[in-house]
Amino acid sequence: MMLVPETHPSQKVELLVHELQFLDNEGAQGELWELSRIFLDTLIQETGSQKVKAVFPDAGAVVLLQYRWKDAAFAFSSLSDRKPVGVEDEIVLMVVPDYQMLEYVERITSILSDDPALQWSFCFGLSAEGFAVL
Repeated sequence: MMLVPETHPSQKVELLVHELQFLDNEGAQGELWELSRIFLDTLIQETGSQKVKAVFPDAGAVVLLQYRWKDAAFAFSSLSDRKPVGVEDEIVLMVVPDYQMLEYVERITSILSDDPALQWSFCFGLSAEGFAVL
């Protein structure tokens, strides 16, 4: 694992976990969703926050995961939702956005940077060097 601090005022830390590169393989989507669920549940447990929002790549993923995870302690949205994040969100996790959704990620990041109530914002996905939580 490698920590790479960015020199940006938003306090971003990138964790590169090379052992998880298999998640980039075709057909690994199910494992990726389960790993994101574990990360979200742990994040809620460790922070004590009940205002966590998971932003998934598309509405189809949101519908599928809401159906599978009826007991989820976090809110769901997709990158393309009209209002994917709100002032009530204390922690936001964008789960595996791809480069095609960069415009949406930038829009959400812009919204979040103006929100003084937001505690943490994460991007959970793959980087060129391996699996990353940003």
